[in-house]
Amino acid sequence: MSSSPKRKEWPIGLMVSVVLHIALFAILVTVKVVQYIMEPAPDFKAPPAPSYTVQQPKEVKERIKRNQQSGGGGRPPKVAIAVDKPSTFMVPKVDVQVSSLHGKLGSRGTGRGIGDGNGDGQGPGSGFGTGGGAGGLGRLGGSVFGYTQGLATDMQGTFWDLKQNREARGNGMDNGKYTAEVEKFLGGSWSESEMREFFKAPKSLYLTHLAIPDCPAEAAPAAYGVADKVQAKMWLAYYDGFIEAPEAGQWRFIGMGDDVLVVKLGSRIVLDASWLPWKPSGWKGSGDKENRKWPLGNNTAEIGNWFTLEPGKPVRLQITVGERPGGRFCQFLCIEKKGQEPPRAANGRPTWDLFKIDELSEEEKKMLGALGGNQKIGLDGPLFKTRTPVGK
Repeated sequence: MSSSPKRKEWPIGLMVSVVLHIALFAILVTVKVVQYIMEPAPDFKAPPAPSYTVQQPKEVKERIKRNQQSGGGGRPPKVAIAVDKPSTFMVPKVDVQVSSLHGKLGSRGTGRGIGDGNGDGQGPGSGFGTGGGAGGLGRLGGSVFGYTQGLATDMQGTFWDLKQNREARGNGMDNGKYTAEVEKFLGGSWSESEMREFFKAPKSLYLTHLAIPDCPAEAAPAAYGVADKVQAKMWLAYYDGFIEAPEAGQWRFIGMGDDVLVVKLGSRIVLDASWLPWKPSGWKGSGDKENRKWPLGNNTAEIGNWFTLEPGKPVRLQITVGERPGGRFCQFLCIEKKGQEPPRAANGRPTWDLFKIDELSEEEKKMLGALGGNQKIGLDGPLFKTRTPVGK
């Protein structure tokens, strides 16, 4: 009979020691867990943000200061000018066909300006503000490019951007092509139909005189309400009306244009004062001995051909101005009667009278009267009459 193996017996002392060690370890772990849970979370604080000051360019500071002083708040400066009340309107009917317009527009409340600052006519800049007229014969608002509301007898202005087609899409125009298109128009019939392929500003302006001191070329698109659609280069503005002389005699225009200024009387071009050496109309000049001798505007004065006018016999007057490369723009159109020499400055420069078909407003007199040096012109010269053309 075999005997079964004996189990190995654990000493009682060893077993007690093992149990005690396990119990102590469990107690220690429990204490540490409780301490971790009860310990408050650390209070983290972000370091303070560093303080700093944005340094603005001096020009920006000065423009913001001017805006605030003029009530403009913190608006960013706009380019050039903007037209007051650019709304659609009907030209009021006039009971008389022939009118000197002299002394009849005291209620017109004009105000026309240019400037490098904000421009609704009330912002800073080198221009002056617009005002609302009252009364049936009132003109309203506008700029040196013309009133936004005029009379049926005023010269009506039309603006084209030759860089865009009728649908306001780019057409690949460059300076060379622009030159060719302008020469084609001025060498042709001056018909608006010849410009039908180019973008035309929706609104017209109404001109009574042409005196645009040196200003940004952006002033023209802004005046015609298309500053957001037209870059300030390769554009034309065309003015059309009928005039009569205040008295019989021989007359001639004197002017300067940056870049294009061409004047057509009846069917004859009588002045091309465009930026030399360009003569986009092909006009041969007057041959006057003082031609381009004296400064006017930002160039020299071109002296036109003599022409004869008689009271009661209206003649069509067309004026085309334009800008080719952009940048600066300047235009002056003056008048002289044969036998009536203009006054001269100490250096011999004539002070030609501004050509006008209406008296200047007080604001216009103030602005133009402040011009000196090369831009000085006479403001109290002859006042030409105007006639409402048939169908207008």
